[in-house]
Amino acid sequence: MVSGEKNSRRIWVIKDKEKNMQKVAFICPPSQESFIIPIANRMKDVNEVKEVYQANSTMIIDAIQWADIVWLEWASQFSIELTNHPLALENKVVIMRLHSFEALNGMISKINWNKIHHLIFVSDNVRNISIEQICAVNKMNNFFTYIIPNGVDMNKFPFVEKEKGKNIAYIGYISHKKGPMLMLQAFESLICEDPSYRLHIAGMHTDMRFKVYMDHIINEMGIQDFVTFYGHVDNMSEWLKDKHYVACSSPWESQNMSVMEAMATGICPLVHNFPGSKEIYPEKYIWTTVNEFRDLVLTLPWEQQEYRNIIQQRYEFEAQFQKILFIFNEIGENFYGSMIDIV
Repeated sequence: MVSGEKNSRRIWVIKDKEKNMQKVAFICPPSQESFIIPIANRMKDVNEVKEVYQANSTMIIDAIQWADIVWLEWASQFSIELTNHPLALENKVVIMRLHSFEALNGMISKINWNKIHHLIFVSDNVRNISIEQICAVNKMNNFFTYIIPNGVDMNKFPFVEKEKGKNIAYIGYISHKKGPMLMLQAFESLICEDPSYRLHIAGMHTDMRFKVYMDHIINEMGIQDFVTFYGHVDNMSEWLKDKHYVACSSPWESQNMSVMEAMATGICPLVHNFPGSKEIYPEKYIWTTVNEFRDLVLTLPWEQQEYRNIIQQRYEFEAQFQKILFIFNEIGENFYGSMIDIV
C-alpha cells in the first residue's frame, strides 16, 4: 500500500555501479533492535550495511554520513533528534519504520516529517491512527507510506505435529500493555467449565503492581494450581512444543509476533478483539468477552496445518523482505552519483 505526493526536494543517491550496491545505515535505540536485525542481516546480501544500536552520537553520525539511505527503526527519541537536527540527514534518503507504541505515546508530533521520504507501518491499524496525527502537524505529506508486516522466519519455528490438548501459552512482558488481568478472567471462565486446562505464562514482570496483583488474584480465584509462570524463555520454539493454544489479551497490538510465531509451529491462536485484530487474524480466532474465549477453546476444531499456513501465506519473512527490497530498488534504480527527485 503506497500513498503520497511528489516532493520537490532533490537528493543524492550514490551507488557502486560495478557492484550495484547501496550504502544503508540502520539506526535503532538500544535494546529495541530485535525486529530490525533480521532485516539488516538479509540486506547485507544485496547492499552495504552499517548498524548502530546504541546511544553513541559519534557512531550514529558517522554511519549516517557514510550512508546513501538511512533507516530509522521506531519513531523514537532517536528519530526526533535526528529529524530535527538541521544537518544530520541532509542529502540522505530516509526510511522510517513505525511499529505500534509510537502511535500512542506522543512521539509522532515531535518528529520533523519533512525529513522522511518513505514511511513503513507494520499494520493498517497503526497506519490509520498515525497518519491522523502526522497530518495534524504536517500539512504536506511528501512521503510514501507502506504496509509491510513484520515477517516470521518459518525455519526458526518449525511445525510440530501433536494431538489436540489443553495447554494454553501466554507470552510477553507482563504489564498493562498485554492485558494480564483480562487473561486471568478469561482463563478462569474456561476452567469453571473444564478444569483440565492449564495456563503457561512465559515472560518477565515489568511492573511490580501487576506481579503483586496477579499473585493475589490467582489465589483469590483459587486457580493457583492451574497457572505456571516461567519467566524469560530463551528457546521459545522448544518451550512451545507441548502447548496447544496461544492466547493474546492485549488492548493494542500491531501484530503480536509471539502469537504468529506460535501459529507457525501449529498452535491455535486465541486473540482478543483489539483494534485492527480482524484485519490481521481470521475472525474465527478472535474473542471479545471472557465467555467467548471459553467457547472458542471448547469448540474450535483442531487444524494445525491451517494455523501454520496462515503465517506462511501472510507473514513469511522473505516475502516481507522482498517488499522492503522493492522500496530500495525504486530509490536507487539507474541512479549513480546523480541528483534525483523523491516522489
